[in-house]
Amino acid sequence: SNSSITKSTRYGTNLSGYIRYYAPFSHSSSDNVGKRVDTKNGVIRAVLDPTKTFFDGALTISGGVYVHRTFAGARPLPGVKEQRDWRIYLYPRASYQLTDTFQPYVAYFNDWEHVRLDTTRQGAGRWQSFNDKHNLEIGFDWQPVAGLNVTPYLEYGPTFVPRNSTVGLIAEYAFL
Repeated sequence: SNSSITKSTRYGTNLSGYIRYYAPFSHSSSDNVGKRVDTKNGVIRAVLDPTKTFFDGALTISGGVYVHRTFAGARPLPGVKEQRDWRIYLYPRASYQLTDTFQPYVAYFNDWEHVRLDTTRQGAGRWQSFNDKHNLEIGFDWQPVAGLNVTPYLEYGPTFVPRNSTVGLIAEYAFL
């Protein structure tokens, strides 16, 4: 990972990113061999997150792009017509630094996924989903004590329907 691949203090820009490999040691990796989302041989995730700040750093606009590459362990089981092998997430976000410890944000989420072994296209695969999964996320980042970050959020889309919404809470603590 690199928190500053390229940075300009003068223009308030930064590009961060990382590459991560998810080893296939979980039960879900072995339980899903041959299914639509087969991760028997692991997953690689690469992230690039360009940011631009405004108003002396109080407003931050970012344009995160997440790329997941799934490595299947077997051909599809009978009845499975396609397997996902690529997924690209778009996650632009705007946050505002209200205080030293409190930043509300709004974000948009959408993704493309590529499936292979699709019988309707002679096994070549296709890209899908981009127009089906628009989501809006609102929440805030809060640092109540040094090293602790708490992020509650509400995600919904494309229209607000309580049963199709997600309420989440992320808590991170840095020991070092």
